[in-house]
Amino acid sequence: MEKKNKELHYKRAVIHGTKSTLQHALDGVLKEHKLPQNRLEKLGLNGDEGRVIVHEHHHKAILCATLTTYEKGALQPIMGIAPKAADWPIKLVEPPKLPGANETEFLDGFLFLGVWKNHIIFLPSRSCTSEHLEDYLNCLLQKKSNWPQGALVSLDDRPPKEIRQKKFEHVKTMTFNTTLGSSLVESQQPAVTAKTKEVTHTMIKTVHFKPAGASWKALKNFVGIFGGKLPEDILLDSDFDPNDVNVKVEVSCAKRKLEKAGPIMDVMANALRHVETDLVKFKFEDGTELKGSDLKTKKPFRMDCTGSMPVPQQVDKAIETYLQELLDRGTIAADE
Repeated sequence: MEKKNKELHYKRAVIHGTKSTLQHALDGVLKEHKLPQNRLEKLGLNGDEGRVIVHEHHHKAILCATLTTYEKGALQPIMGIAPKAADWPIKLVEPPKLPGANETEFLDGFLFLGVWKNHIIFLPSRSCTSEHLEDYLNCLLQKKSNWPQGALVSLDDRPPKEIRQKKFEHVKTMTFNTTLGSSLVESQQPAVTAKTKEVTHTMIKTVHFKPAGASWKALKNFVGIFGGKLPEDILLDSDFDPNDVNVKVEVSCAKRKLEKAGPIMDVMANALRHVETDLVKFKFEDGTELKGSDLKTKKPFRMDCTGSMPVPQQVDKAIETYLQELLDRGTIAADE
């Protein structure tokens, strides 16, 4: 066992369609479906992937749980490290048997979470993120008795207090660092011979750029909130080389000093709520700048770990400590 840095993230649950808090709703559905088998969300074309809360308990006033993701029947590759060998061996292994289990599966990812009222603090992994958690909560809560039809949970960012103060300043521009993939498409275009006026068909190469990546997804979300729509691909002149184009998207505000940053930052925080990289940058009229990561509330904690897995009791304690810290700093309020 060794100590490692792990990062706790904070989100505020906003439930559309009911006045229930997330803690009350989640506690209720877990009591109704006590067995993990009954709260399993099957995924994939054949239902051979899954997400499930495998364990839940209370730590003082906080509802704690462990969410896992897995693929049924998956094998784990292992590698032998042989410093003097020309090749290192690789082998696929099956998961070991566990007492009391009919089957065992390797985990793709896990996420520890603690919920208090509408405040949620969690420790994600690469394969089990806030987006997976939000999707799973919405699936699980559909199984709750008397859950309103159409009610949805959104896990929104709550920026630190000093960042929220920027909402009262005028935002000048937003810049997106956009990653684009491209594809070269051949299509038949009519070509007219000048002398004979004969119409023939010639293969003319046209370049279509298909935007991709997390930044493009965030931009589409942002525009979609305002009722707009972005194209699936962009047709460029045939002289363009797909490898020679870099794109930066800049959104500027049409209004002047009366335009406050608050509404725009709120919309961007929602669009970027599951994106962890600095894909967007705000520039204010006074020249100061904010990155997309500045809208996030998170903090590293030192924890005892077995391999990459932290000791669950230490996660519970860290969640409790971080929750109290956010309350004391005024980042969140007890009555929210």
